[in-house]
Amino acid sequence: MQGANVLPPQMFFAPKVITGEQRTTCLEDWVKRLDAIFDEKPLDYINIDHFDQKSFSLLDKHAETYKNDNTGPTVGQHFGKPLKPLPINYTSQEPTDT
Repeated sequence: MQGANVLPPQMFFAPKVITGEQRTTCLEDWVKRLDAIFDEKPLDYINIDHFDQKSFSLLDKHAETYKNDNTGPTVGQHFGKPLKPLPINYTSQEPTDT
């Protein structure tokens, strides 16, 4: 059983201090993303049912499924392995001096 299907966030940095043209670019990027939103792969989270409800630790039977992976599944359950890169969609606009 997989966790909830959540898409990566769309990040816009400093919308208050960028130019109107830069904000337009941010919105255009958002429109492009929405055009293909159903093709995006959701982020993978561990289902809450995979945790002990008293200690909040990952149950051994579910931890075993991640044993042979090269990366850890989440920050809290990384098993000493690196995490998978997070696919964040963002528009980076340099703030302008006002």
